Amino acid sequence: ALLEFKDRTSSGLFYSLRGNVTFARSKVLENDKADPLYSNLSEIGHPIGQPFGLVAAGFFESEEDIDNWYDQSLLGGRPIPGDVKYKDINGDNIIDSNDQCAIGYTREPELVFGFGGTIEYKGFDLSAYFTGAARTSTFFEDRTFWPFASGMGFFNVFKEIYDNRWTPETAGAAKYPVVTDGFNVQSMRRSTVWQKDASYLRLKNLNIGYDLPMAILRPLGITHAQVFANATNLFCISAVTEFLDPEQEYYDSYPLMRTFSFGLNFSF
Repeated sequence: ALLEFKDRTSSGLFYSLRGNVTFARSKVLENDKADPLYSNLSEIGHPIGQPFGLVAAGFFESEEDIDNWYDQSLLGGRPIPGDVKYKDINGDNIIDSNDQCAIGYTREPELVFGFGGTIEYKGFDLSAYFTGAARTSTFFEDRTFWPFASGMGFFNVFKEIYDNRWTPETAGAAKYPVVTDGFNVQSMRRSTVWQKDASYLRLKNLNIGYDLPMAILRPLGITHAQVFANATNLFCISAVTEFLDPEQEYYDSYPLMRTFSFGLNFSF
């Protein structure tokens, strides 16, 4: 849907407002896959590309906490304090890959929108345009985000993840599991711990201009001249901007550039 409104007042002020929005959602009605062992593993009824993963129930606080929780050994050995503990989605009192279920949204946003406007008055003009998306998710996973997954000294570590890891002292406020030397098969797997809201709002374009007075231009034989300043991708508001551009498809793809330009347009 696209909507635009423009008007000019009696004082000569011109303004325009415009906006657009697109909503799209898919749904798998049937496929050629065999029926899964548990209904929570079925893709039927979910959007195309729906992510599946384990649902986190917090972090293990102690050995006693591990003993009193569902058996997670099928994920790969006994957990340690600070590992992610997962919900028993299928109700079999065992935590394994059969407890995966639909989590979050697809990477392709269901809602895409844009809005902006223009103001012109006495030779000055200002225009801005915002773009955004909502109902989309991404994952912080693989060795890009999992600290020391390949061992100490390999790959960089994001400060936000490391500073908010589980430790006995930070257990109550931890956002990420305990850090270990090497791949942690219990915690380094797709789950709601590593899933993030990839919605964003971006100032895509900002333009400021001024039309030089004809009293200056006429003796020079110039019919119109404007000085302007333009900026693109000035800022982006999102839960993931500290780690990546929310419009990036892959972690190692080149982010959108912020650009500034200044100039003079004139005609004779």
